[in-house]
Amino acid sequence: GARGGFRVAFPLRTNYMFARLRGPVRSPLRAVSACLWLRPGGAPNLGTPFSYSAPGQPNELVLLAWGGRPLELLVDDQAVALSLSPAPGRWQHLCVTWAGFVLTWAGFE
Repeated sequence: GARGGFRVAFPLRTNYMFARLRGPVRSPLRAVSACLWLRPGGAPNLGTPFSYSAPGQPNELVLLAWGGRPLELLVDDQAVALSLSPAPGRWQHLCVTWAGFVLTWAGFE
């Protein structure tokens, strides 16, 4: 495992550090869940803690974090405000799940 027991850890806020799945996804995703530890800064900057893209659709599923505002879930370029507002400077565990065929989503803090 990586330092601290996490599988993927990003020690700095950058626009070039990311994890990528190698190879194609063998079947279409019908649902996806993403859980992460997040410690947002206090600045009103936009961040993307999680993003999934598909051929021809770079914003298939995106979790957006705005400093001091509720998180947003972007699904196929449609934004949904979540009832999750991570406190700046504190580590928080967040999970977001999405099911495509029934068009449901949920966020947990």
